[in-house]
Amino acid sequence: MLLDGLIAVLNANTAVNALVAGRVYKSELPRGYLLPAIAMHRYGGTQDYSFAGPIGVREDQIQIDCYAQDAATAQQVAGAVRAALAPFTGALTDGTVVQCCYLERDMDMPFLPHADQKGIANRTLLGFRVVSNEVNE
Repeated sequence: MLLDGLIAVLNANTAVNALVAGRVYKSELPRGYLLPAIAMHRYGGTQDYSFAGPIGVREDQIQIDCYAQDAATAQQVAGAVRAALAPFTGALTDGTVVQCCYLERDMDMPFLPHADQKGIANRTLLGFRVVSNEVNE
């Protein structure tokens, strides 16, 4: 599916993987996570239709949260993700073809309450719109 394919793209990217060592997760950080890490989820999307049904093109909104113990590292991870996905087009591991992937939001989040107790001192949020041929997620 789309998220699994995008996770594979980030895990295969040398710059991203050098920072997070494969810690790219769907939806949320797992119990016992290590930082820095990335969590990715789909928060919206649209499907184009004709009178015959779906035409196969959809636009999904993907949020990527880059977590780290300090702001500089969170921003460095976000920069590597931006560089990997903003220009990305091509086939994902499941055959979904990404036609366009562009950045819509780029926000440094403030310090989270009690974040230091959880080992998270900063989060940078990226929002991408991904246009693909995937019909169902």
